[in-house]
Amino acid sequence: MRQTAVPSPATLELSTHRLWLRAYSPEMALPFWRLLQENRSRLLTDFPDRTAAVQTLEDAAHRIRTMTYQRRAGDLYSLGIFRKDTEDYIGDVTLRRLARGKLYAEVGYYLSGAAEGQGYATEALKAVLKYAFQVLRMESVSLRCAKANTRSQKVAERTGFTLTRTYTPTVTDSGGEPRELCCYSFQRNDFALQLLWRTCFLENRPKTPEPVSMDLSGCKTLIKRNCLHTFPAVLLRGSKTASAEPFAGTFSR
Repeated sequence: MRQTAVPSPATLELSTHRLWLRAYSPEMALPFWRLLQENRSRLLTDFPDRTAAVQTLEDAAHRIRTMTYQRRAGDLYSLGIFRKDTEDYIGDVTLRRLARGKLYAEVGYYLSGAAEGQGYATEALKAVLKYAFQVLRMESVSLRCAKANTRSQKVAERTGFTLTRTYTPTVTDSGGEPRELCCYSFQRNDFALQLLWRTCFLENRPKTPEPVSMDLSGCKTLIKRNCLHTFPAVLLRGSKTASAEPFAGTFSR
């Protein structure tokens, strides 16, 4: 299913095959607070600011007002993740601009314990990446996770992020022992190459023994092999041709 982005000063909603990603509104305060309450112990280390700031239902309502202001200012896009089949609120994905007016951002997400392991994080990240590159015109989006968190690393890799470095911070926001972190990056050109590969070679290709699964490196190799060294700028302008959903590092269907 096509993913859509419908931004406006008042609201923002992204649609994927199984999910709605919605900008927070006042009526979402209760599920927003309840999920944090039920998952506080497992989210505390990775999301110390969010878990510390939202202790009560009133805190949740205040946080939503703050996030609404930040979204309208173009600084931070926090979206609640909802299942389409049940309308259940199952998590959060947030795109944070690293500096006002700059085209660089960082993305983070969390899910309820019951929603993990079902591909929802990958699906939500793909939608946010499309919005970041096609609507917000970002140049790159980064993602960080603990090196010990192999599940998040696999999500990043399936979505198409590239590991750029690992490091151990000297100070942590949570006050605990510093943990080694993995830093991933997704560049605008990588997104365009994946769009090009899908549009030109997967959807219009004749049946060949060439495998469908292809990582970004293989994508670049095949584009070069087919003598297509440049790609049209229209692919990054959200045209009808390029409106297919964003792609993971492997194009499994």
